[in-house]
Amino acid sequence: MKKLVCTTSPKEHDADKEAQEFENFNKFVDNKIQKKWLKKPIL
Repeated sequence: MKKLVCTTSPKEHDADKEAQEFENFNKFVDNKIQKKWLKKPIL
């Protein structure tokens, strides 16, 4: 993954931001699930 500074179009930047937010959301959900199902192994 290469990071481009000031050369990405606004559209690409928005997509990047959305991808990052989606990733953060997934991590948040994973943490929630892991805490809830701590006694169950996650396969």
